[in-house]
Amino acid sequence: MPKKIILYACDLCGKSFEHLVSAEECERLPIQNRKAEIGEIVRILSGEGKGLLATVKYTRVLEPGWGPGSMYDHTWAVSVDITEPGGKYIGSRFLTFDTYEKDEE
Repeated sequence: MPKKIILYACDLCGKSFEHLVSAEECERLPIQNRKAEIGEIVRILSGEGKGLLATVKYTRVLEPGWGPGSMYDHTWAVSVDITEPGGKYIGSRFLTFDTYEKDEE
Protein backbone atom coordinates (compact mmCIF):
# COMPACT_ATOMS: atom_id res chain seq x y z
CA MET A 1 0.00 0.00 0.00
CA PRO A 2 1.37 3.47 -0.87
CA LYS A 3 2.59 5.57 2.01
CA LYS A 4 1.15 9.05 2.46
CA ILE A 5 3.87 11.71 2.90
CA ILE A 6 3.07 15.22 4.09
CA LEU A 7 5.51 18.02 3.31
CA TYR A 8 5.45 21.64 4.43
CA ALA A 9 6.73 24.46 2.21
CA CYS A 10 8.26 27.82 3.02
CA ASP A 11 5.92 30.53 1.69
CA LEU A 12 8.90 32.66 0.62
CA CYS A 13 11.11 30.28 -1.36
CA GLY A 14 9.04 27.11 -1.74
CA LYS A 15 11.60 24.80 -0.12
CA SER A 16 9.93 21.63 1.24
CA PHE A 17 10.31 20.31 4.78
CA GLU A 18 9.09 17.22 6.61
CA HIS A 19 8.15 19.26 9.68
CA LEU A 20 5.96 22.36 9.98
CA VAL A 21 8.32 23.99 12.47
CA SER A 22 11.19 23.81 9.93
CA ALA A 23 9.10 25.53 7.24
CA GLU A 24 8.11 28.24 9.72
CA GLU A 25 11.76 28.75 10.70
CA CYS A 26 12.68 29.17 7.02
CA GLU A 27 9.90 31.75 6.57
CA ARG A 28 11.37 33.84 9.40
CA LEU A 29 14.73 34.21 7.63
CA PRO A 30 15.27 37.61 5.96
CA ILE A 31 15.54 38.23 2.22
CA GLN A 32 18.66 39.87 0.78
CA ASN A 33 17.00 43.07 -0.43
CA ARG A 34 17.59 44.16 -4.01
CA LYS A 35 14.17 43.56 -5.47
CA ALA A 36 13.44 44.39 -9.11
CA GLU A 37 10.12 44.11 -10.88
CA ILE A 38 9.36 42.45 -14.21
CA GLY A 39 10.09 44.90 -17.03
CA GLU A 40 12.59 47.00 -15.06
CA ILE A 41 16.04 47.72 -16.46
CA VAL A 42 19.05 46.61 -14.38
CA ARG A 43 22.81 46.90 -14.85
CA ILE A 44 24.92 43.75 -14.58
CA LEU A 45 27.70 44.22 -12.00
CA SER A 46 29.84 41.11 -12.57
CA GLY A 47 30.48 38.16 -14.85
CA GLU A 48 29.07 37.70 -18.35
CA GLY A 49 27.71 41.01 -19.65
CA LYS A 50 29.28 43.13 -16.89
CA GLY A 51 28.27 46.77 -17.36
CA LEU A 52 25.47 46.00 -19.82
CA LEU A 53 21.81 46.75 -19.30
CA ALA A 54 19.27 43.95 -19.04
CA THR A 55 15.47 43.72 -18.82
CA VAL A 56 13.97 41.71 -15.95
CA LYS A 57 11.78 38.87 -17.30
CA TYR A 58 11.23 36.75 -14.17
CA THR A 59 11.74 37.16 -10.42
CA ARG A 60 11.86 34.81 -7.46
CA VAL A 61 13.14 34.26 -3.95
CA LEU A 62 15.75 31.50 -3.64
CA GLU A 63 16.19 29.30 -0.60
CA PRO A 64 18.97 30.03 1.91
CA GLY A 65 22.46 29.15 0.67
CA TRP A 66 22.47 30.93 -2.71
CA GLY A 67 25.04 33.69 -3.24
CA PRO A 68 27.65 35.30 -1.00
CA GLY A 69 26.42 36.28 2.43
CA SER A 70 23.17 34.36 2.03
CA MET A 71 24.07 31.14 3.78
CA TYR A 72 21.36 31.80 6.33
CA ASP A 73 19.15 34.24 4.37
CA HIS A 74 16.84 34.01 1.37
CA THR A 75 18.20 35.54 -1.84
CA TRP A 76 16.28 37.73 -4.29
CA ALA A 77 17.05 36.73 -7.89
CA VAL A 78 16.02 37.75 -11.40
CA SER A 79 16.19 36.27 -14.87
CA VAL A 80 17.06 38.91 -17.47
CA ASP A 81 17.40 39.45 -21.20
CA ILE A 82 20.69 41.23 -21.98
CA THR A 83 20.98 43.85 -24.69
CA GLU A 84 24.06 45.61 -25.97
CA PRO A 85 24.12 49.38 -26.52
CA GLY A 86 21.73 50.03 -29.39
CA GLY A 87 19.24 47.44 -28.13
CA LYS A 88 20.44 44.24 -29.87
CA TYR A 89 19.51 41.11 -27.85
CA ILE A 90 22.57 39.06 -26.93
CA GLY A 91 21.32 36.52 -24.38
CA SER A 92 19.79 35.78 -21.01
CA ARG A 93 21.21 35.43 -17.53
CA PHE A 94 20.14 34.55 -13.99
CA LEU A 95 21.31 37.18 -11.47
CA THR A 96 21.32 37.09 -7.67
CA PHE A 97 20.95 40.20 -5.50
CA ASP A 98 24.69 40.95 -5.51
CA THR A 99 25.23 40.87 -9.30
CA TYR A 100 22.83 43.61 -10.46
CA GLU A 101 21.58 47.06 -9.58
CA LYS A 102 18.60 49.05 -10.82
CA ASP A 103 19.63 51.35 -13.65
CA GLU A 104 19.34 54.99 -12.56
CA GLU A 105 19.87 56.56 -16.02
